[in-house]
Amino acid sequence: EPHSVVFLKEILERAIDALAEGRRDHIYRKDYKTGRRVIWHFDNNIERLNACCDYNIENEDDYWGIVFDCLEAALTDPQGSYKQPEEPISSHDEALGHEMFAFVVQLDDFRRPIYTKFCIIDRSDGTWYISIDCHT
Repeated sequence: EPHSVVFLKEILERAIDALAEGRRDHIYRKDYKTGRRVIWHFDNNIERLNACCDYNIENEDDYWGIVFDCLEAALTDPQGSYKQPEEPISSHDEALGHEMFAFVVQLDDFRRPIYTKFCIIDRSDGTWYISIDCHT
């Protein structure tokens, strides 16, 4: 059964609030070449976003700005922009067992729609936004 508009709106508002308060994190993976912990898909996502953007996305702050813009755009039409993730429950350590939410929106500075996927996690210090994907 699909999520209600009210539920999706609440999820987006909680996500926006978490981002605005700086309670945000990524999904990580181990880089096979270096053995270091790196952000899941980050370089690939930045490359894909830059390929169809009117300005240059250079760093993590730029990335979070785009995520924030995507969530605000999705809030204008929660049900229309919602996209059921192929895997509805996260299998990543950072968000294990949590429901994933995905939205597709068109931002003015981009020539293609952007897909944003995330989890919302309640921790002792508040609600956290866990970014899994943001790309065109």
